Amino acid sequence: MNNILYKSRVALIRIGKVLPFIYCALIVVTYAESALSLALSDFVVYDNEIILHKPLSWLIGDYFEYDWTMLAILCVISISVNTCFWNKASCLYLGANLYEKSFFETNVYDNEVYYAVCAINIILASYLTLKGIRILINNK
Repeated sequence: MNNILYKSRVALIRIGKVLPFIYCALIVVTYAESALSLALSDFVVYDNEIILHKPLSWLIGDYFEYDWTMLAILCVISISVNTCFWNKASCLYLGANLYEKSFFETNVYDNEVYYAVCAINIILASYLTLKGIRILINNK
């Protein structure tokens, strides 16, 4: 029984250390695909609305949930297992990104603004992902 508890604890710590950086990497992919679809004017009609054609993002969305509940769980795990600064910064970025998504879903904006939002998110999420990879490689 103690072996199962120990392995569960180790697994939870590893998940807490890795998951925020994985979500940041997925955000990079999603925003890059969005910017590319917009640049190529690649749109589809879905539910009587014209949206960007993002098949890779839709595939990612089938496997990864990204909402406020998930963020709360990530933050609790991140704080409870006492992770590094960059892990907590990734959780903060994910929260800001969720707020940004909810803001842009209700407001209309120009393509130039969308390009800027994509570029800023790609830069920030890439930086956090690279920091996470460097920390995880150095701590093994």
